[in-house]
Amino acid sequence: MGQRAALMNLALITFERGDDRRARGLVRETLRLCQEIADASATTVRCVEIASEILQAGGASETVARLEAAANAQREALGAPLPPNERGERERTRQAAAAQLTSARYGQAWETGAQLSIQEAVDLAAGELAT
Repeated sequence: MGQRAALMNLALITFERGDDRRARGLVRETLRLCQEIADASATTVRCVEIASEILQAGGASETVARLEAAANAQREALGAPLPPNERGERERTRQAAAAQLTSARYGQAWETGAQLSIQEAVDLAAGELAT
């Protein structure tokens, strides 16, 4: 789990510094590890959230809505609420996705995403980042 956490934090720092290409590569590697480990942990949820943020920068708003909903649902199932220092980041990502979609389309994507298992969300994010 330590390797995933280190990679996802490096991906987020790299992204925040403006190196989207490298950040995408780091997130792909993190998601690959999540696929190998295949657990429903808070670490996996965080990987999906970071992938969501990076995908939103690329304009994949419908996928982002699904990923955010899946992560939110998994956090609820785990009893692992979003840490206070991450709430603003999640809200900005969700608002950016909602702004790019009609209300109905965002709502439908959110509903669909809320039904995904966290592993399905990992696979969705990995597939989107592979393109």
